[in-house]
Amino acid sequence: MIQAALDAHPAGGIRIRKGTYKLGQSVILDQQQTLSGEGHGTVLVPPPGQYAIKIMKTKRSRLRSEIIYTDSQWLKGAEDRTYGMRLSNLTIDGQRHGKGVFMDFLMECSLRDLWIYNTYDGAGLFLNRSVMECTFENIHLLGNGNAKNKEASIVIASQPDGDACNNLHFDRVSIIFPNYIGLLVGTREGDGRTAPRLLFFSDCMFHGWLPVPCKTQFDLVHVQRTSPMRGMVITNSRFTNTGNEHAYLHVSDGDVRVSHCFFGGGTGKYAIRAAENASIMVSHNTFHGVARAQKESYCLFAEHANVNFCQNIVQCENRMSLSLLPGPSTIIAHNQFVGTPRDCTIAVGDQQHATSASVIISGNTFGARSEESAIRIGNIPEDRVQVFGNTFSGTDTSGKESLQAMGS
Repeated sequence: MIQAALDAHPAGGIRIRKGTYKLGQSVILDQQQTLSGEGHGTVLVPPPGQYAIKIMKTKRSRLRSEIIYTDSQWLKGAEDRTYGMRLSNLTIDGQRHGKGVFMDFLMECSLRDLWIYNTYDGAGLFLNRSVMECTFENIHLLGNGNAKNKEASIVIASQPDGDACNNLHFDRVSIIFPNYIGLLVGTREGDGRTAPRLLFFSDCMFHGWLPVPCKTQFDLVHVQRTSPMRGMVITNSRFTNTGNEHAYLHVSDGDVRVSHCFFGGGTGKYAIRAAENASIMVSHNTFHGVARAQKESYCLFAEHANVNFCQNIVQCENRMSLSLLPGPSTIIAHNQFVGTPRDCTIAVGDQQHATSASVIISGNTFGARSEESAIRIGNIPEDRVQVFGNTFSGTDTSGKESLQAMGS
């Protein structure tokens, strides 16, 4: 019924009244149409193992190349995507099966005011090939994903070649209690040579399972691969609860920039973990109570990644706040480390392996009483390390004295 109504209005759209609709097959949105409901009370139930809605290019789709006035055959080929679909104001409830929304080879689309619940067969949102210049606003995902299928609550995929997913804006998107990884970006295996880029997340919520201990044993957000210079930006967002031995944010490969976010509470070993091919810029964030029950936990754990960690507030309740095997460049500047961890606050390098990395630790305020108790430098040549302009206030583990020193 829904598909027939859409097919009858190829240049318009339909509105679905309040009620529960059990779908026998996926609804295909492949023309410049709007599909909307009356709000949370309009509920679509997907078929087992299938998506409720597929927004994608088909043989009958109008293409963006048809509305571009140009003689350039290259440009026309590059714009060979469909466009202009809108999905809004309804609920998809998998009822512990099914999947949410699949998107493929399109641009200039808008998804907003959606509730996507309990899609236990797979993703709530799966962005496949070449999804570009689309917006996602006020979307609530709860109980999505499937570990066996390796489908996170939201998947933004890589692809073999061409123009992968890019210039995507996610505003006020909540990922709550994922059944697997909450957000999975890119892939490093097989057909994932071309990585997503220009991904923007603002005012979002990333929340792993409760109660403690965490039900799922995976990272909350895993960036397997993004573009090395134009990767991913996360601002004004919240990260809490993840697998006991895992990270709130794990960056394996590519560029990620995080600012004005809150990390902490609940389970997890790492607030942020970065691997060798990662480049991370972390600024103006607050790290509080990160995995306080863990015997070993870290605000930032980086293995040969490029690191710029500046102007953050870190509550030092952990064994160590920052543990870094230096990559080409490590900058730790103008942070406030409140309290004293059980070990040193910052450890850079190790004693066994020499490195020629460049390290700057400057302008930080520590709760520790001295540089020796706060900072540990491994086997790095002296001319490659600069430690200067730091303040050591001395404090107990509560951090009260350090906070008073900062205030004065």
